[in-house]
Amino acid sequence: IPGKELFQYFDEDGQRHSIDSGMVNDYIKSISDVLKESLDAEGVDCVIKGRPKSIYSIRRKMKAQNVSYDEVYDKFALRIVYKCEPNQEKFIAWKIYSIVTDHYRPSPSRLRDWISSPKSTGYEALHITVMGPKGRWVEVQVRSERMDEIAEKGYAAHYKYKQGATEESGLDVWLNLLKEALENQEMNAVDFVEDFKMNLYSKEIFVFTPKGEIKSLPKGATSLDFAFSIHSEIGVKTRGTRVNGKLVPLNHELKSGDQIEIITSPNQKPTLHWLDYVTTSRAKTKIKNVLNENTKKIAEDGKELLTRKLRHLKITLNESVVNELVVFFKLKTSLDLFYRAGVGTID
Repeated sequence: IPGKELFQYFDEDGQRHSIDSGMVNDYIKSISDVLKESLDAEGVDCVIKGRPKSIYSIRRKMKAQNVSYDEVYDKFALRIVYKCEPNQEKFIAWKIYSIVTDHYRPSPSRLRDWISSPKSTGYEALHITVMGPKGRWVEVQVRSERMDEIAEKGYAAHYKYKQGATEESGLDVWLNLLKEALENQEMNAVDFVEDFKMNLYSKEIFVFTPKGEIKSLPKGATSLDFAFSIHSEIGVKTRGTRVNGKLVPLNHELKSGDQIEIITSPNQKPTLHWLDYVTTSRAKTKIKNVLNENTKKIAEDGKELLTRKLRHLKITLNESVVNELVVFFKLKTSLDLFYRAGVGTID
């Protein structure tokens, strides 16, 4: 509402100033007009939208990221949505970047290129933070019409543009992870929701394979998580990992820019400790499945062994005998009984 006070601030001399929505809109419009004139002169077909960040959003960001008011760089924001052919998207985006930074000094540390490396949610954009007039930081978001529709409408809009794609997209990866979780019979509802939330809301890091291919993983992911993200069979055979050419433990936490090499062995098998080495639901699910398969195989061998031993005592292994043994050894299930017989903890 024009004329309504948004907030107050004090300058370096201790003088109090009030900022109202009319002032903010005029400020954003002054930047928008300068950029629109230059973009039109360069033949860039685009629309510029501007908005001030609400007080509630500013406060929420300060609390969530534990930053000061001055460290919230998108209090003023512009969005440039441009039209172009699909094969020209990246070129036009960086052309707009050049035009914007010709007028306003950018902050290199605040540049976010999600066009070259889209988020796993499908979000694509170029975010630039520049120093605007009167010493105020302004965030400029650069998107094509396709990127903007995906950002506003989500993955439902993604397939509208997906034609002839050969690489697995972020959506495909996300849907495959969801499919694996839903098909996992061992996971209960609580585990499913927790794992789903963890991977859905976690921040991302971007790492590289030895061949230079980029992979996105949740922040906090380990080198063993990376192995499972390449392929489940590679994950379960992982014997060691190298990060940036150095041997590291399987639970080594990765950082953006790391290059990871996986060392495998056909004789390697997951252990129970591996569940403490991973953070992603994909890795945890596969490790649990392999451990359960191993447990069942050992239990089958244990059942045969127990049957032979009882036969020497002229006792037939039936349901009644199994139940008596489960109670005697203070176990929960027949599977526990057979497993312990298989590993030799029950003589």
